[in-house]
Amino acid sequence: MCGRGNMEVYGARDANGNWVYFGITGQGLPIRQGQHGSRFDIQPLPGLSGFSTPTARGVEQSLIMQHGGAGGQGNLLNIRNSISPNNPNFAPLVTNGTSILRQNGY
Repeated sequence: MCGRGNMEVYGARDANGNWVYFGITGQGLPIRQGQHGSRFDIQPLPGLSGFSTPTARGVEQSLIMQHGGAGGQGNLLNIRNSISPNNPNFAPLVTNGTSILRQNGY
């Protein structure tokens, strides 16, 4: 369930080194950084690229959940989840994402 594609998972940290945002892109990080503007500086997460969109969303959602949640639930600036908890594929995609994170040392 680790579909291959062009999606990459990235993160951003605050001045104290705390994670504040996680996202995915298929456009490349320089283009995505331009879209974010000066809100924060994004950085690649080693080993977390070359995924299909569903796989990348599972990894991103797992990271969001591990760091307090989206929509003001934790310290993240993510305003929404990558996958709706109402999505019937939520559990398997997040489980797969968590597995990928563990395999890559996250």
